[in-house]
Amino acid sequence: MIVAVIDSGVDYNHKELRRNIFWDGVHDTAGFDFMSSDPRPYDDHAHGTGVASVIAGGGAELIGVAPNVTLMALKAFNPYGLTTSAALYSSFVYAVANGAKIIVIGWGTQRFSHALEDGIRLAEANGVLIVAAAGDGGMDIGQRPYYPAALAPGLKNMIVVAGQGADGSLTRAPGLYSNFGKIVDLAAPGDRVRVATPRNGYQNSSNTGIAAGLVAGAAALIWSKCPKIDAPHVKQALLEGALFEGALRGEVNDNKALSVPGALAALDAICK
Repeated sequence: MIVAVIDSGVDYNHKELRRNIFWDGVHDTAGFDFMSSDPRPYDDHAHGTGVASVIAGGGAELIGVAPNVTLMALKAFNPYGLTTSAALYSSFVYAVANGAKIIVIGWGTQRFSHALEDGIRLAEANGVLIVAAAGDGGMDIGQRPYYPAALAPGLKNMIVVAGQGADGSLTRAPGLYSNFGKIVDLAAPGDRVRVATPRNGYQNSSNTGIAAGLVAGAAALIWSKCPKIDAPHVKQALLEGALFEGALRGEVNDNKALSVPGALAALDAICK
C-alpha cells in the first residue's frame, strides 16, 4: 500500500521513516523533487516530514497509524511554501503512474488552480483516494473556498479533514484555527501532535495537515485489510465508522470524528 505525500518533501533518512520509504527502482530515489527537477525530494521546510510520520512513522519514538505502508515523497513546494502549476500536476502524475493508492494533501490555498483540479481528477479516474486538509484559517470553506478541499462536492474519492483538539472541538491553536463547514467529512487530532522533523528531530505540531495524515494512515490501514475494495468504499468505511462528537458543534458534517476501530468494524460489512 503506497501513500504519496505531496508536500514540502520528506526526510527519507529519518530514523522514524527510512524503513517505510518508497524507492522507484530507476533513480534509486524516494520520489521526486518537482521544484528542482531532481530525484531528491528532501524536506527543507518540515511540514511534509511531519505529515509522513503520523501516517507511517515507527522505529524510535513514534508509531504511525499504518506503520507497514510505503511512503512516497513528492516535493512540490520550495522552502518558502511556493509552488508552480507544473510541480503540482506532475506530482499527481508521478503518484498515479508509480502505484500510489492514497495521496495526502496536507496544505491548501484560497486561489483556485486548474493544475490542482486536473491532478485530483486524474487521481479519481485512476481509483486513487485523496485525503485533503481543511486548512487552518478558521473559515467556513463552504462560504469562502479553500482548495483543494472546496473541490470535494461531487467527488467520491476525496475526504476533507479538520483538526481536532484534546477536548473534541476543532483545533484552536494560536494562529491556526481549523477551517470548518458542511463539506468537511471528518475531524481528527490536529493539536500538539508529536511528529518527526528533518535531521532526526521531533516537535509537537498543530495543523490540519497532521489531521489529514492521520486519516490517510487510517485509510491505508483499512484498505490493506481488504485490498479488493475501491477508494469510495474506503471513504465509506471511515465515515460509517466515525464517532459522533458533540463538541464539534456542527462545524463538521454530522459531527464525525475519526475512529480507527470504528472504521475497521465498518469494513467488515463492506468487505464481503
